[in-house]
Amino acid sequence: MFFMLMMLLSTQSLADKSIDYVDVKKGEVVPFDGKLLKKQALAKIIADSNAKINKLNVRHKYALKQRELDMQLEYDILKKKSDAEITMYEDMLSMRDDHIRKEKRRDIAQKWMLYGSFIFGSATTVAIFHAVDTMQE
Repeated sequence: MFFMLMMLLSTQSLADKSIDYVDVKKGEVVPFDGKLLKKQALAKIIADSNAKINKLNVRHKYALKQRELDMQLEYDILKKKSDAEITMYEDMLSMRDDHIRKEKRRDIAQKWMLYGSFIFGSATTVAIFHAVDTMQE
């Protein structure tokens, strides 16, 4: 019996290295020291393991969602700041352009006033010279 169990274990170990346990019937001799688990104990270990995995998955999903929400909030804040700055600079440029147009109109008026003053001064000078010249004759 012992020899058969050894052959069974050795052939199974040669066939598949991933087997971590072998089913043993009551009364069979086992060729190693260790612990034997009942099916209920093995099921509990597997269930506990699955529960831990599920718990870690839930924590990971929560942390990932939290990070995603934080990043979205940060993006929204930066987007609002950017939009506000764009609007501010567009308004500043619009006011500057209006100021330039007004100054241009005022420059044109000042030029015409300068030209008019020069013409008026020249005409006055000519008139004075003509009056003086006609008085001397």
